Amino acid sequence: MRSILQMPLRLGLGQYWLGRKQFGRAREQMQELCRLAATSGERTYLALGRQGLAEAALTQRDFPTAERELSEALHAIDGYEVPLAEWRVCATAARTELVRGRRVKADAYLTRSAAVLDRLAASLTDDADLHRSFLAQPTVQTIRRHGRLAARPLAVARRAPR
Repeated sequence: MRSILQMPLRLGLGQYWLGRKQFGRAREQMQELCRLAATSGERTYLALGRQGLAEAALTQRDFPTAERELSEALHAIDGYEVPLAEWRVCATAARTELVRGRRVKADAYLTRSAAVLDRLAASLTDDADLHRSFLAQPTVQTIRRHGRLAARPLAVARRAPR
């Protein structure tokens, strides 16, 4: 099967196994996804594969591995317009920073993730049903809400020195 078809399949299988808490199987799928994506230069799938590996590590409380995978995911999206991966990578990075007790970094990632989701939502305004459906997703609502809350102290802190 062509790699372009293999990538969404591997991503779906990896996410399925993550949801079932079968981390070994999830890692196998995500590693194969990363291999395929790196070979083809596909940044979105490479970042999503790394994000999936970070999620597995985070769930297993292997923080050094989670941080390493997130660093690779962030590197994969750096300088590219890949919003479907960017918001997820940033959301996982925020969770990792929170677990590590680094609230300021977590807030910055949440704010970035929410901003990407806002841009995605704005791009869907021509189709009202799709726009509404996107905004109704629980994960999207949670990240946008937390991202707005996280951004408030930054805005206040920027205004305070005047």
